[in-house]
Amino acid sequence: MVSMNNLRKFSFSEFIAIKTVNFALPNENFDMYTDKIFPLGFKPVPEDVFKFFKGLYPILHERTYVYRTTHKVAELINLPKYDSEIYETTGRKNPAFKKILDDNNAYEVRDKIIDHLLSNYVMTPKQLDDFQNSLPHAFENYTEYYKKQLITNTEFKHLHYYQNEYNALKYSYFPMFNEVYSLFEERVINIGLTPMIAELFGYCKIIYPIFTDNYRTYSDRIVNYVKNKLKNVQLYKINELKALGYETMPENSFNNFIKKLPHLFEPYDAYKVKLLSEHMTSEEFYSFHIGYFPRFNESRFSYELRMESSGIPFMHKAVFNFFKRIYPRLLETTYDIYITRIDTFVNDQLSKAVDINTLNELRTHILNKLQFSSFYHNLPRFFETHKQYLTRLGPLVSTDESQLNRIVIPQYMFNEIQSFYLPNFFITYQEYTWILRESEMYNELKSVQSIIEMYLPKIMGLYPELCDQFTTYLDTVETRLNDYKSIAMNKKEFDMFFTVFPRPYESYSIYKKRVITPQNNNHLTENDFVSYRRIYPKLSETYLDYVNRLNKYDKKPFSEDAFKFLKAIFPNGTEDINNYLKRDIYDRFDRNLDEQNCLTQTLGVKFMTEEEFMEFNNIYPKQDEHLHDYYLRMNNNSSALPYELFNDILHSAYTAENETKIAFNQRMDTLDLPQFKLEISEEDIRASQRDRSRRDRSDHLKSVSKLFRLRNS
Repeated sequence: MVSMNNLRKFSFSEFIAIKTVNFALPNENFDMYTDKIFPLGFKPVPEDVFKFFKGLYPILHERTYVYRTTHKVAELINLPKYDSEIYETTGRKNPAFKKILDDNNAYEVRDKIIDHLLSNYVMTPKQLDDFQNSLPHAFENYTEYYKKQLITNTEFKHLHYYQNEYNALKYSYFPMFNEVYSLFEERVINIGLTPMIAELFGYCKIIYPIFTDNYRTYSDRIVNYVKNKLKNVQLYKINELKALGYETMPENSFNNFIKKLPHLFEPYDAYKVKLLSEHMTSEEFYSFHIGYFPRFNESRFSYELRMESSGIPFMHKAVFNFFKRIYPRLLETTYDIYITRIDTFVNDQLSKAVDINTLNELRTHILNKLQFSSFYHNLPRFFETHKQYLTRLGPLVSTDESQLNRIVIPQYMFNEIQSFYLPNFFITYQEYTWILRESEMYNELKSVQSIIEMYLPKIMGLYPELCDQFTTYLDTVETRLNDYKSIAMNKKEFDMFFTVFPRPYESYSIYKKRVITPQNNNHLTENDFVSYRRIYPKLSETYLDYVNRLNKYDKKPFSEDAFKFLKAIFPNGTEDINNYLKRDIYDRFDRNLDEQNCLTQTLGVKFMTEEEFMEFNNIYPKQDEHLHDYYLRMNNNSSALPYELFNDILHSAYTAENETKIAFNQRMDTLDLPQFKLEISEEDIRASQRDRSRRDRSDHLKSVSKLFRLRNS
């Protein structure tokens, strides 16, 4: 700390530290603020004071700042809690302190706190003007903003917002390009600020050009929006937004902005190098990325719905199809095949739909040879999370051509690309065909079946059999899938395959609780979890049913011994843990010890632990329970069973309508579920005999009736 005019002046680092600890950024709510402060070793300001400080941020276009802060915002300060435990304890131990509390008026103390806060922290009219004049402008980044402020504001070197504050203000007051109004409104309210109205939100979105715009269509679109959507909005609000750059940009700025837009396959670090100081922030970059481009697996219909809700004009259909087709396709192994296909589409269709400037700009999105090679090399691996993916690729280490042309899959399309090029272990031809058709990447082909029939078996061959050893797996890949061995599993991925495999009795939340640890975050998505579980027999299946079902999936079924073992580990919903653990189930494997070890050791499928058993019983369906009632009873319990298992238990573990206990037990024998069999009393036997007698009489009458009809005819 230095001395200035007999006053103590904080150093720059002290100033930043004190500001960080006491005041939240405009885009922080109380939880975000406390999460930031606690690791620094400081205690955050009380929540009511936090809300007071957030209330001091002006509302966009505000005309009642002084009234609002002195009346509405001041009401956020709580009365001192003299009745809290700490005061009561101190008061009992120290009567003198209790008298001070008794004599002290909580309302007077609160008024003193409010007077102090209002007199020291509410903006003066000049500060309010400076704040509004220093808000971030549309189309400019922090470097441009900083340079402009240095020129136009001699006080800026003392008053300007640092880059964190700049980004926070931009994010707090203005919409991101890909946001819909409801999410923008929710986000701004969540951080304690007031969102702009929907009409101005749409205006802030419509002033941004899109790839297929020429300057005429761009400016006409803004004129039409102002005329039709802003006619009932106060003029001063529109003018204030225009003063912040939210208006039709000049033609040269329009052309420069189009060139500054991110490319589909361009990672942010390479984008920054290319544009130097003129680049967008990472938040803006990915907001434009998500907002502009069709999603990897998105249909035209879904795309139009998303654009409409986001307030972004649609791409021309030919441009949409172009962005769908510039992804390398399955089995497209050379750049020549890729570029020939793209050039054909550009010449035959795209060139007829857009002007020459737009066409030239769109051509820059086509992969070059280095990018094409990088795309395949940098595809997600088996079971890889996006964080692990980024760690594997590492940051940009140089500005040579190979680094600047590398492909890095962004998080928002990571799972889609991973499941497209590496479909999950138990996907069917029909499901994969649906994925390809839904993506609309192959629309010009009459059939994608030939592609699937060539690609899918090879990719499925890269998954191990459930009882494989790693050496056996490598031999299989070497002899049958040599062309694909570069993407075959390594030892770590091979082991991970068995680690993340679900068990037959798990719900998804129980599965995640078991698999995710501080050391390992790899786990299946919920869709993949449901898919992988298909390898196990259903309770309602006989062994023949099970074998036939897996043959349709082109998967090797477990042996009949393993089938019976997997049936036997299911609790019956009524037994206690001791009876459950007394079952002798391992003798079923006398003929196949390797398979027993595979299930019990490699996949960990064995008796439930006591914790698993109790949790499973808590989520067990009741007889005749409808799914809706089940989820109501679970009260949104995240451990609730997946629908397939819920339905399987309901139709296997309980007697059907009009089914006798004896008939039920016979069905359990057929399904290899002896643990579900019911105790049979003498009355049950007599009831079964009466039922059989009724059926016999009914069958006899039907036969006589049929014979009679035949004779008459």
